[in-house]
Amino acid sequence: MDAPAHRRDKHGRALADYPTETAYGRLLGINAFGNAAYADDETVTLAALDDGGDVRVPVRERWLTREFPLDAAGLAAAEYVLYVADETGPWRALTPFARDLVEEAGYDPARTVSDGPFAGDIDEPVAALGRGETTEAGATGALRQFAMDRPAALAAHLDTLLAALADADLDPEGERGADRASDYERLAVLADAAYAVARAARADPGAVAERLDALLAAAGEAREPAGDRPVLFYLVDVLDALGRADTAGTAAALAERIADPERAVATLNALYRLEHRYANGSHPLLDAEELRAAVGAASERDGEVGAAAAEVETLHRFHRGSG
Repeated sequence: MDAPAHRRDKHGRALADYPTETAYGRLLGINAFGNAAYADDETVTLAALDDGGDVRVPVRERWLTREFPLDAAGLAAAEYVLYVADETGPWRALTPFARDLVEEAGYDPARTVSDGPFAGDIDEPVAALGRGETTEAGATGALRQFAMDRPAALAAHLDTLLAALADADLDPEGERGADRASDYERLAVLADAAYAVARAARADPGAVAERLDALLAAAGEAREPAGDRPVLFYLVDVLDALGRADTAGTAAALAERIADPERAVATLNALYRLEHRYANGSHPLLDAEELRAAVGAASERDGEVGAAAAEVETLHRFHRGSG
């Protein structure tokens, strides 16, 4: 039987989609943030499947370390399962292996796993985010849970989510403030908002494509790789998903914006981030001839537009061509 949404990871993959054993150890389950976890005798490593089905260590999620040192912490894998359930919320799914470990440790595995799908609504958290009240919006993690369990219902909130992301200060120098606790919640909920838009882009790409300018205003604010910054990582995920769902349509829309002096720089910056993600791989959008031609033409222009286009061209897919 297919796993329900609330038993799947943050990208909608089920436990059965993951290999039970990898170089990181044996699969434990999917945690409250939608990442899988693997354990060996020394470390628990978080993981997620990429679009090709390969296991990757994901972007960081709130405070939960991606490589938890069991040996240094003096914990067994079963104790880690219990610890994470207590600190972040119930696991979305556990493997039989993990359930056996928890049971052998004298605990009921059922108490470490969520009862069912997220039952609340996100009207108030989204409204708070729209008002700039990010600490209040992020405290419960409701937006993240809603996005994982009910991605098709996110369309009604896209305008507010994208507006909040476009208005946020995502510059690396502006990510940390004096109040670390408040700043933590601000970044956490902005990451949840970006993740929610990315989930919506896969569930209903047309609804997000209609708001492409708002997306580019957020994803193209500056020109540097998203790296390990979760807000930018998930914004690039949105463009990634749109480019796969409708390559020709997305390429045409981006080419149109590159030709527009008012929208060119943000579009090129967002494209730079996508290109940087696939600098050693490929993506159908980056091979689209219409888009490649638009970038080439823009690189001949003066000023900031020409500079932004030239930087996109220097990355390997554009620089070396698709052949």
